Amino acid sequence: MGDLPNIAVKGIAGDNSRISNMSDIITKLSQDSKEPETLKIENGLVNHVTKSLHSNNSRTNTNNKSTEREGNCYCGKERNLNIVELLCANCNRWFHESCIGYQLGKLAPFMMNYIFVCKNCLPTGLESFKKTQALFPQMCVTALGNLMQQSVKEGAPKTQFSKDKHIIPFIECHWGSMTTTPKRVTQSWRSTVLSALIKETNIIFACNDTAPN
Repeated sequence: MGDLPNIAVKGIAGDNSRISNMSDIITKLSQDSKEPETLKIENGLVNHVTKSLHSNNSRTNTNNKSTEREGNCYCGKERNLNIVELLCANCNRWFHESCIGYQLGKLAPFMMNYIFVCKNCLPTGLESFKKTQALFPQMCVTALGNLMQQSVKEGAPKTQFSKDKHIIPFIECHWGSMTTTPKRVTQSWRSTVLSALIKETNIIFACNDTAPN
């Protein structure tokens, strides 16, 4: 296979499609955790679907009649993309880390590999949380979400980031916050990141041959 210079998350380039709920991505990524063969790709750029992570459309589904309360979190305030937020698996509302009583441990904003149920959805009145092992495509999406939000904070919004200069360094720096898997001693996981991006091309990610270096 020839070189694939640039990669984008499917939905932001070309067809303007959306992923309205992160659970859609998680379901797809959870179907097959096997790692593909390593492919050599240099200076790959990755695009992330802004709407899939920054959408505020993840409030209660109109078909969910479990509660009449509207809005996000116990505090009733809107989302804050600069901090860790967790999505309740039952009521589909976002909760700020600072408003959650459960001892969560180290987490990263926009992480996908967890199961959280808020205290309003449990008969015990206590929250439930479980952090799970992250698949590499999930870690890539988390990294891209944080990189995009950081660029927004800096006043220069970006949707494309270098695999070697941005994606991999972020994952390496925040490994402990992103997954329960011990960090590998060798650097082989870097190639696995690349393989994961390639495997999901045209499914989650889309090739972008024209992006600048």
